[in-house]
Amino acid sequence: MHEAFIDLDELVVRCRDKQAKQFIKEAIACYKAGAYRSCIVATWNAVVFDFLHKLRELQLLGDKEASQLLEQFEKQSCTMERNSRNFL
Repeated sequence: MHEAFIDLDELVVRCRDKQAKQFIKEAIACYKAGAYRSCIVATWNAVVFDFLHKLRELQLLGDKEASQLLEQFEKQSCTMERNSRNFL
């Protein structure tokens, strides 16, 4: 269960989603450049995109809970987008 530390570049290989993989590459580049705050943001983006990709895979397999979570995410996303437009 406990896994030893792995090389950062190994994370890229382990990621299946193309978009999440790009965010991981960006996070690693930021880390190596010393841009730690940017690394945190890019890592968070990678985690979210990877999570959504996995939920979509589960949804395709008929997982009802995954479908509900995706529906909730879409609703929240639309609400946030509307609110940001009203703010501007």
